[in-house]
Amino acid sequence: LVDPSRNMSKYRQHLCEVSHEPPVVPMYPVLKKDLTFTHEGNPTYCGKLVNFEKLRMIARAIRTVTRLCSVPYEIGVMSQQSGGVLNDALLHMNNFDGANGAVATMRKVGANAVKSASQPRKKVYEQALMVRKVKSYLQQLQVVDDEHLLDRMSAECEPQQITSSVQQIRRRIPSPR
Repeated sequence: LVDPSRNMSKYRQHLCEVSHEPPVVPMYPVLKKDLTFTHEGNPTYCGKLVNFEKLRMIARAIRTVTRLCSVPYEIGVMSQQSGGVLNDALLHMNNFDGANGAVATMRKVGANAVKSASQPRKKVYEQALMVRKVKSYLQQLQVVDDEHLLDRMSAECEPQQITSSVQQIRRRIPSPR
């Protein structure tokens, strides 16, 4: 399968066969090779014009990998398969406001979707309230990405242990070759 002859043709044929049933994780070296040859084998500019065909080829390769790795997440179907109970609060838990309005990561499955009428109103209300609290928390979450600040915070939580000079001397000396 990983025969490098003919530009990994056996692997590429196998990938085409299994690509209809994601998730499939492609081999990174093959993907990197394709992207590298696309980038280096085609000029970015033709004169003063941008080579959009090169950009389309790169986007097509990335889109293909994204399609291979993504699986639709349908919470209604998953709930039915596991025998769990699904209500509207859980169904809409992954909704968030995107740039174009409401965006959801899952969808109802029509007549097969489980209705929330089977659960008490109080429980549905509590779950919806919890969903709102989690969304509010995530919207206000401040992420620290400054390496120096993170290092200082880490040192405050777990100060470095001071080792004695005796322990440093006892380290094993490598044997001569």
